[in-house]
Amino acid sequence: LSYTSTGTFDLTLRNLDANQAYGVESSTGTPLGTGTTDANGTVTITLDQSGTFDGRLRTNEPPTIDGLAPDGVTVTQATQTLEATVDDPSFGIGAGDNIDVEFYRASNDSQIGSTQSITSASTLTQNVTLTQNGAFDWYVEATDKFGATTQSPDQTFTLAEPAPEVVDVTPGDGTEISEGPVDVALNITDTNLGNGDTVTVAFEKGDGTALGSQTLTTNGTASVNYSPLLGGPNEWKATVSDSFGNSFETQTFSFPV
Repeated sequence: LSYTSTGTFDLTLRNLDANQAYGVESSTGTPLGTGTTDANGTVTITLDQSGTFDGRLRTNEPPTIDGLAPDGVTVTQATQTLEATVDDPSFGIGAGDNIDVEFYRASNDSQIGSTQSITSASTLTQNVTLTQNGAFDWYVEATDKFGATTQSPDQTFTLAEPAPEVVDVTPGDGTEISEGPVDVALNITDTNLGNGDTVTVAFEKGDGTALGSQTLTTNGTASVNYSPLLGGPNEWKATVSDSFGNSFETQTFSFPV
């Protein structure tokens, strides 16, 4: 149909396929309105573009989403690449279709990255960096130019970022000390230190008295001064925790004075 309009008007069509989504677009592919027929094949479409148009009626199916990954797996790297394949039966109809694809965190429906637009079947990726171990839920939403939207089911994968490791202890367990002051220290390595992870080492005496703590942002040594020194055995230990939720307590070390 060809028309000139200075405002919004309703177009009612009858004897179409029942329960079918339709769209009206201009000859250049601009969406002019959309609607879905009832059980009798009748639909009223509101055309809201002002101007002169050659409009055409076309079926409009919602996009499809599959090939979602990762899902159902355990990963060790904090940065993951989310992937989804999006298609649309309407790509080959009329002037085709434009699909906006968005990735979301399922926990709070916040968007991950930016909106991506496609005009043909495509596999899309989006990087996400996690900051906490455990399950991560996500989904994808695809919306065509007529507003038809498809949302994927939630996908879940589990982050198990490796815990810190103690590679050296100073003074060594049982090392005899003849004079002070004495610093007790742990040399720490962690896969993601300096890449979104921090490690806090909280030192305490054998009886639970706090000695102090230190936070590392790179692999290296955390240390505190042990005071006061006692003649005979001096016991200490530490709790090592990273920002991804890993935490463990060392054995109790001792150095005699």
